[in-house]
Amino acid sequence: MFQNGPLTIKLTSSASFFVKNESAIRKRHPLKGMDKNLISYTEAGGMHMKKIICLWLCLFVLCACAKPGSFEDGNIDMEKVIEEINEEIVDGHWKMGLLQDEALSLQEVEKQYHMDMTQIKDCRVQQALIPAQLSEVALFLAKPQADTMLKKAIQEHKEDLKKRYAGILMDGNTLIDSALQGRIGQYYYFVLGEDAKKVVHYMQEIK
Repeated sequence: MFQNGPLTIKLTSSASFFVKNESAIRKRHPLKGMDKNLISYTEAGGMHMKKIICLWLCLFVLCACAKPGSFEDGNIDMEKVIEEINEEIVDGHWKMGLLQDEALSLQEVEKQYHMDMTQIKDCRVQQALIPAQLSEVALFLAKPQADTMLKKAIQEHKEDLKKRYAGILMDGNTLIDSALQGRIGQYYYFVLGEDAKKVVHYMQEIK
């Protein structure tokens, strides 16, 4: 009922129902807009999260493909370096016998090289999967003061190889004598194999 001065208007039940329903509709309508805004906000948040995840994945891939440390800094990933050398051999880019996946134990290195291991901070030596193929890559993390000891140890190792394969391999001695050794940064290397020069060049490139 509406009253304006002496005039009084009484709404019928049907009119009251219409007014109430119209008010209800008006009240509900803004909520629908809020729902739409909420959905849009959620979708935008989801897209933002996807972008963040993609970014992290890209960074992860870049880190995985990054250089395996540094010879100069003394933190080279020796296992990864030799693994990549093996990949080149498998692909036929370098002529050398395939290297074993496992490295020699420190005890075996000491035995084969007659080496003073107290002067070696770390090392990795991987030899040919088929020994008669005479392929080997050895990396020794050591101070320059150890170079004299390393040269002597490697020479003794080469002489042992010559004795072991004497009369078995025709060009064995020639291949052993052509093996390369030297220093890259904080590491001393020994590389035995037909394409030893390519291996050394590769390591020098990532120093």
